[in-house]
Amino acid sequence: MLKDLLFPKKCLSCQTWGDYLCPDCLNKLSLVKNPICPVCFRPARYGKTHPHCLKKDKNSLDGLISIFLYKGIIKKALLKLKKNYLKDLSSTLVELFLSFGGENKELSRLIRRKPIFIPLPMTKKEINYQGFNPHHLLGRLITQNLGIPFLDQAILKQAELKENSCFSEYNKAFLINEKLSFKGVSEVFLFKDIFKNGRDLRVCAKLLKQKGVKKVWGLTLALDSKKT
Repeated sequence: MLKDLLFPKKCLSCQTWGDYLCPDCLNKLSLVKNPICPVCFRPARYGKTHPHCLKKDKNSLDGLISIFLYKGIIKKALLKLKKNYLKDLSSTLVELFLSFGGENKELSRLIRRKPIFIPLPMTKKEINYQGFNPHHLLGRLITQNLGIPFLDQAILKQAELKENSCFSEYNKAFLINEKLSFKGVSEVFLFKDIFKNGRDLRVCAKLLKQKGVKKVWGLTLALDSKKT
């Protein structure tokens, strides 16, 4: 393609010309082999929230599915995407997510139930600064490939947060979009690029469950390797 001739791609890891992720580096991808509970971060079968964790807060996430560890070439790719807004890189990341995610039995089971797919929101200031919302961009591509419903603006974000922000600040930062009805919505995937402290996903899950959604799973491309 002319575009590839004018703007050749280079592997983000080894700098080999040809593609953002060369075959040799793809073989070194770090996958999530031990899913965790999104509440206590301890190992959990299929990533399902432990019963005792849900008992403490029935409105929390019902589980978490992450495909890659946030390290190595995946970390470089996500950072590059956010910094340079490369649409073709987003397509590559989604292809990897679908390829490796297809081997996840729990993810496959949930997708067959046609859950509503909701990307985590960003503030207008964050979007203007970054140029786009990566959760929206990647999520839209994923749902187009999977044929499941995509619902943007279901949750709104009104304040910026830092990773060390307290839980009360997270609670105040997000609010449900009262213009939308969640009647009859039984299952939702809350999607973002990376799972770190999980506070944003848990707060958004609470908002959805308070509106009658029965099951809310967190879905991310990557999991902070410090959580494993």
